[in-house]
Amino acid sequence: MKQKISIEDRLSSVEHRLERLEKTSQRDSVVSAPKAVVHTDATTVRADATTKPIVYEKTDIDIAIGKGIAWLQKDWLMKLGAFLLLLALAWFVNYAFMNSWVGPVGRISMGMIFGLGIMLIGHVKMPAYKHPGQVLVGTGGIMMLVTLFAARNVYDMFTPLTALFMMSVVVVAMASIAVIRKAPAIAYIALLGGAAVPYLIESSIVNETLSLAYIFLLTLGMFIVVALRGWRPLVLVALAITGVYSSVFSNMPETTVWLFMASFFTLFFVSTVAAMLRDKKTEQSDLIASGVNGLLLLFWIAEYVSRDWSSIVVSLVAVVLVLVALLIKKAKGMIHPLYLYAGLAVVYIGVATAFELDGAALTIAYTIEAFMALLLTHYLFQDKKSTEVVSFLQVIPLLLSLEHMIRYSSMGFPFNKEFFVLLLLLLSFVGTSIVLKTYERIKTNSFADMLSIFYLLSFGYLFILIWLFSHNIFQSENTAKGLALIVYTFIGIKLFFHGAYKEVQFDRVLGGVIIGGVVLRLLLIEVWVMALAGRIVTFLVIGALLVSTAFITKLVKKE
Repeated sequence: MKQKISIEDRLSSVEHRLERLEKTSQRDSVVSAPKAVVHTDATTVRADATTKPIVYEKTDIDIAIGKGIAWLQKDWLMKLGAFLLLLALAWFVNYAFMNSWVGPVGRISMGMIFGLGIMLIGHVKMPAYKHPGQVLVGTGGIMMLVTLFAARNVYDMFTPLTALFMMSVVVVAMASIAVIRKAPAIAYIALLGGAAVPYLIESSIVNETLSLAYIFLLTLGMFIVVALRGWRPLVLVALAITGVYSSVFSNMPETTVWLFMASFFTLFFVSTVAAMLRDKKTEQSDLIASGVNGLLLLFWIAEYVSRDWSSIVVSLVAVVLVLVALLIKKAKGMIHPLYLYAGLAVVYIGVATAFELDGAALTIAYTIEAFMALLLTHYLFQDKKSTEVVSFLQVIPLLLSLEHMIRYSSMGFPFNKEFFVLLLLLLSFVGTSIVLKTYERIKTNSFADMLSIFYLLSFGYLFILIWLFSHNIFQSENTAKGLALIVYTFIGIKLFFHGAYKEVQFDRVLGGVIIGGVVLRLLLIEVWVMALAGRIVTFLVIGALLVSTAFITKLVKKE
């Protein structure tokens, strides 16, 4: 009997211990669950036992930069050795030249044979040794370009056009190997080496026109490579090269400049749009390339096109951009190109306006254009975020209006162009508030959203206009200030009770702030500077308005 009881007690004790151990292990696993970070080519995933995985998306530019760094880190000793080998070979060849060991033809032939041999070895070995093969191909290609440079400029063995053709063949060979072996690093080397060719030739025969024509063909070849392999960041490098070479536009006839501007812009524009339509998606590099291409064209027009034509050309390009963006949206449902090209079109229209107008006319035009852009965005997209982004365009006329405020304050008569500039901007702010209010009504304590900002801008400009108008219409400063403060008080009371009646806290707070501001000005400033008669009338009217609020409060409570 005792043995039976002893066995039961022991089993019960073991069960209790197991339960305690399970609870302890569960707590430890929750508290100290290890975090894991998983790296892939396109994403970085961070996860733990208590939270959902967080995925950080990488753009194609991030991936390209990462691959470039990885390429440098991989077999870096070999890459360093290849660089030293190039230096040693260059010094050896120079030493041989100085001691006349080899004649000019032999020197150039030796350089070309060595370069071609190294490139072919790299091409053959690349499937088994990817990074070493890329280093050899790049080394051989650069060696041949340097050899041809020496043949042309040191020994004058080739004509400029012959040297240009031979260097182009080397560039095409490197680009072909890059496509065949799927090696983007070689494609970048080929593009940069090809961009240096006109400078390597150094001849008056290869003038600005021929250099730009060569760069155009180089860019066209780059787009063929991109179409075959999808290495879109190459487009950004080609855009940078085009921008550098476009500096020669200032030395060329205007008709030739027009031809190259249109050719380069059309090539980048059509190719980028075609890539987006083909893949049915928009990469970050596509958007950046499209934006840079549009801004580069705008710079060219501003710098190299006469003022008689600049505004017309800019306006036409803006229309084309919007039409193409709408077609992309309708055909493929892609919204990002529409945002980008619509934004560029707005910039183009603004620049065209600046070409034609100045002063008050420019501010009025910008105010109308900014508000029309807001309306178009609202009715085309019916999207709150897009409409709010476009509303930022009104910052431009807002900044320009500061100068008109200063001018209007010293005019001496109320109705003039400065008055209508400020009035139009006020109406634009009010209209923007009405448009934004269709997405949400102000019934919160938040003062940070765009609707609240334009609400405050509307009242701010209304008060500024009332103050300046009263000072321009009345010669007596006391009368002007008194009338303005009375109007402010009336508006504040109206806002306060509208907020109380409609339960809109924003209106109620704003009305209270306006009334408080008026009272503080009366007690801290006007009580000392305003003439006695004006002080009596102003204090009397404002006091009566504030006392009358007691009756308004009773009516509101009854309703």
